[in-house]
Amino acid sequence: MVFLSMRDTYILYNDNCPICRFEINNYKKRAQAHDLPMFFQDLNTTDLSKWNLTRDQAMQNLYVMQDDEISAAIPAFMILWKMMPGYKTWARLVALPGMRQLVFSFYNRLLMPNLYKWNKRREGRKFHEKRVPKNS
Repeated sequence: MVFLSMRDTYILYNDNCPICRFEINNYKKRAQAHDLPMFFQDLNTTDLSKWNLTRDQAMQNLYVMQDDEISAAIPAFMILWKMMPGYKTWARLVALPGMRQLVFSFYNRLLMPNLYKWNKRREGRKFHEKRVPKNS
């Protein structure tokens, strides 16, 4: 995909992750309803070289590209929240001193590492189920 202009926002996410897909689908609906220049790209079907990421790296966070700059994790969410009606308050709250550190710490140390591990285990089970025939 060609990145269209400086004001367009590209979101790289893992559509194979049920939690990620649920969250991003909410953002997609809001972006479409408000005609926002947001383009959602599933890391499983996108050329990741444009993001300078491996698949494994991409699985570990949400990434946003805006004005040729890539943001990850909470800063990426904050870019999205600032753009979307109904989420701007979240961006302001997370930006508050103290709250910012708390949210960053929770996301980076607890939420994302565990979500990443869970998705890796899910992928492993799916791969194993496809390769090993079940006995009738």
